[in-house]
Amino acid sequence: MIKAVYSGGKDFYEMLKGLLKVTDNITLNFTEDGLISRHLTEDKVLMGIINIPKESFEEYTISQPIAIDLAIGDLKKVLSKAVSKSSAIELSETEEGLKMVIRDEKSGVRSNLYIKGNKSNVNLLNEPKVNLPVSFQIAGKHLKVILRDVSSIGDEVTIKAENDYIEFNTEGEGKVYKATLRKDKPLTDLTIEGSAQAIYSVEMLKTAVDGASFSGDIVVSFGTNMPLKIIAKATQGGYLGFWVAPRL
Repeated sequence: MIKAVYSGGKDFYEMLKGLLKVTDNITLNFTEDGLISRHLTEDKVLMGIINIPKESFEEYTISQPIAIDLAIGDLKKVLSKAVSKSSAIELSETEEGLKMVIRDEKSGVRSNLYIKGNKSNVNLLNEPKVNLPVSFQIAGKHLKVILRDVSSIGDEVTIKAENDYIEFNTEGEGKVYKATLRKDKPLTDLTIEGSAQAIYSVEMLKTAVDGASFSGDIVVSFGTNMPLKIIAKATQGGYLGFWVAPRL
């Protein structure tokens, strides 16, 4: 038995949509700690994560931990029309999968969606266990512009942290691009515990940032030749996250 009520309906939809950039089918793991979903691309370069602690739900009850694999992609258009900023999501288990009730708190309109899914025991992928010495916060729209400019020159970007700044640079076809970011220009937060430098796929970064930009500001963390982590926090609690493997 499952009953989970989450008041951030719009954010829930955006997190699902973001995770669909990594996988066509989403496995929702209803654990004692909350709702967790982790997926890895076939080439193992990009991992997407949804993590909503049970404390972030208005109501969260499960009889036992369970995983439900859902073909959410087919419902993207339906969900986009049904979900609004004032909607809440109620999830409950059915014999064939999952029932999703979308309730608009302002209008009172309810939409019921029944999604077929395969049930199994919870079996979560492990996230990278690394201590990342650099973290910065930036508006997703600003990072999108930087990556757009980078992609016009090369397919990989070097991200560097030194002293009080973050630097993005790439070169190709006789062209060089460099962007230097500092606190308030345009970073909203910056922590550098030690110098760092790593190279990442521009396409994978663009995919992750595009999925994470629903929350406005996003948090980016990395270290020398370490996976880069992107976090987009939801208003009502929980987050959508991505890990991007470095190019060595």
